[in-house]
Amino acid sequence: MSESSPTNPRRGDLLALTSAIFAAVFLLAFRAANAEAPRAAAVLAMLGWSTLFNAGVALVRARGGRAGWPRRVTVRAAAVLAVLTILGNVGVAGALEHLDPGLTSTVLQTQIFVVGLGGWLLLGERVGVRFFVGAGFALAGFALLGMDDPREADVSLAGLGFALLASTSFGGMLLYTRKVIRRIDPVTVNVFRLVLAVAALGAWLIPRGTLDGLSTELWLATALAAACGPFASRLCLMFAVRHISAARTKLITLLSPVFAFALEIAWLGTFPSARELAGGGLILAGVLLPMLADRARRRPGSRARTPLAPSEDDAEGRQAPETGAER
Repeated sequence: MSESSPTNPRRGDLLALTSAIFAAVFLLAFRAANAEAPRAAAVLAMLGWSTLFNAGVALVRARGGRAGWPRRVTVRAAAVLAVLTILGNVGVAGALEHLDPGLTSTVLQTQIFVVGLGGWLLLGERVGVRFFVGAGFALAGFALLGMDDPREADVSLAGLGFALLASTSFGGMLLYTRKVIRRIDPVTVNVFRLVLAVAALGAWLIPRGTLDGLSTELWLATALAAACGPFASRLCLMFAVRHISAARTKLITLLSPVFAFALEIAWLGTFPSARELAGGGLILAGVLLPMLADRARRRPGSRARTPLAPSEDDAEGRQAPETGAER
């Protein structure tokens, strides 16, 4: 991908929104898979399927002459993202051993602050107060969705540590992708990332019999989750940060639970509870308020630049200043 190719913020927003929709389907499919098998088995099966899907796309592109021998930066990016993928999943698995799923899910969403602060400190992205206010609303919404009664939540320092490891790792994946996106091919990087992650996790889990006796229903559920999550949603996310900041991308993708509620109503006829509606409303407000303020600041006659909009360097197709080392 050329570093001088122009950016298109509207395309970036659309790609991030598409990623959120795919992620909503992923949430429902992975929830069904988790109901049939332990999380480790579901994660390994899902990543295996996703590797096949991404490899198929890469093979088609290679036959069409659209992909060549991977550059050094591609291999390095794939290795970094594979390590972060493994650390993220280890963090989630460790957190779930000490915390309830609701609290784990809530702590994982702190990655919005990891991305916001990391984008500012490491990538030179402009992030304003409105972003953090919106992120706070969204995090409150996730907390409301995740915990029936916060007073009954069993808080463990070890569990919080694992959850924060996962949050930092997943947030780091988006930041690193934003840093190198102009120099890599997302499809190729995603293939190598998944191959490395599956090889490492498989070497650890398969000898323990993690995949033994999995049902056909589980394989189908993990295939759907893979198609929508690590495949479609991740690629949309990677292409989105080619056009918009990591913070803006992450903010838009927080809408996934809202889309998941809509899908449950449309497909399953299941209506969310009052608590779930309130949580979804807070998430929606947390995303829309900064976005609407951003649009108002960009109206003709407004000379103020938006903290969430791409910088002038991005608008001209140049990379944002690299103020930190690649991780």
